Amino acid sequence: MKRSQFLQRFYSPLPAAKLKLWPGGNITQKWADNPRLYAQWFGQKDDLSLAACGHSGIDIVTFHGDSIYACHDGKVSGIRTDRNSLGGLTVYVVSYLYNGEDKYEGQRFYSITAYAHLDKILVKVGDPIKAGETILGTEGNTGFVISGSTPYWGNAPAGAGTHLHLSWYERNEDKTPRFPNCMANSSDPLLVIAGQNPNFTGTRILLENLMGYLRAMQRKLEGFK
Repeated sequence: MKRSQFLQRFYSPLPAAKLKLWPGGNITQKWADNPRLYAQWFGQKDDLSLAACGHSGIDIVTFHGDSIYACHDGKVSGIRTDRNSLGGLTVYVVSYLYNGEDKYEGQRFYSITAYAHLDKILVKVGDPIKAGETILGTEGNTGFVISGSTPYWGNAPAGAGTHLHLSWYERNEDKTPRFPNCMANSSDPLLVIAGQNPNFTGTRILLENLMGYLRAMQRKLEGFK
């Protein structure tokens, strides 16, 4: 299977959710959002991290107990059952290998998706997974969640921090990240979930954050002259 064919079957984990920013949709935080918050949380104190090491996935809010579907085919590669860990109850799904295209011809890749803050897990490690069909668990608020009137949550409707955190990682067959970065080598899921507007994705946020960092460094260098 080619990469483009694989990505054509990359589905939303919450089919009824409108993948636009709250209140116009169900997304309360995008990939690469709020780098200062996450850099500080993970102890990254350098200027680049504070400017660009933001959120490693997207947060989608519907309602507590909503069914979470697999984004792609594959199998369950891991489960986290500690309700008090950072991501709370989490399911990891790894895809089968697919072939690269264009400049990546001859290489093979695989994807990993992580589904965090679940209320219940309905699969076990090793289970085969079908895109858009397999229910992995239910939406919840386990782990570390931000709720209420904060600039990061934005008074989302589900209350008490209920949401799904979805992360996407793509790696070469030798486990090398396809997109190395300081957000755990994650990529923006909205780039591959069908029908998304590229101007809405977190990739634009990352580029804007990096430009802000470069401008700040330029001003700092000019100050030394």
